[in-house]
Amino acid sequence: MKVTSISLKRTYGNYQNIGMSADVEDGEDVSEAVKKLESVIDQQINSNRAVDQATSDINILNHQSNCLKGDVERLEERKNELVEWFKSKGPNIDNYNNLPF
Repeated sequence: MKVTSISLKRTYGNYQNIGMSADVEDGEDVSEAVKKLESVIDQQINSNRAVDQATSDINILNHQSNCLKGDVERLEERKNELVEWFKSKGPNIDNYNNLPF
């Protein structure tokens, strides 16, 4: 029996599958055709993993950015509270370089 086409399916990650088919050319060894197809699928898996990692990194950075924005807002509020407290106690703090401490 002559093999004229091959199909291969690989799973990576939790539920991600990549399947491809290829024709076996006349005179080509079937095992070589399978190796070529495996190589193509491995390249696609590596590409998908790189995209998944980049997406994960972006999500982490967005989360960290949002956390830092919240920290900045809280620090601004605390600074304003301290400025108001100092103003209520009397020292002039318009110039932060001349604070009495």
